[in-house]
Amino acid sequence: MSMIEESELVLFILGIVSFIFIITNYSKLKQIPAFSIFMLSSGILLIAWFCTVFEAVFLYDFLNLVEHICYLSSSIMILIWIIFVIKARRSELHAGD
Repeated sequence: MSMIEESELVLFILGIVSFIFIITNYSKLKQIPAFSIFMLSSGILLIAWFCTVFEAVFLYDFLNLVEHICYLSSSIMILIWIIFVIKARRSELHAGD
């Protein structure tokens, strides 16, 4: 059993603070195109950071697997969100023509 890395714990805490910011400002942020996809991706990333921290304490193999699945899922969702934002931006630009 290894020890919890300080940098991983700090990243997890910063992730919690960021997610709280997103939740508390949801009414303003939901105006961003496909924001729910971004929010879900952020939540999945937070789960990955949780797994990173706590795999040192228990269920190493399982939490390590979940961590990497979460990183993959979060990355795919961010890619999808970026595509939505680009399409929305193009629509805005062409609407002005």
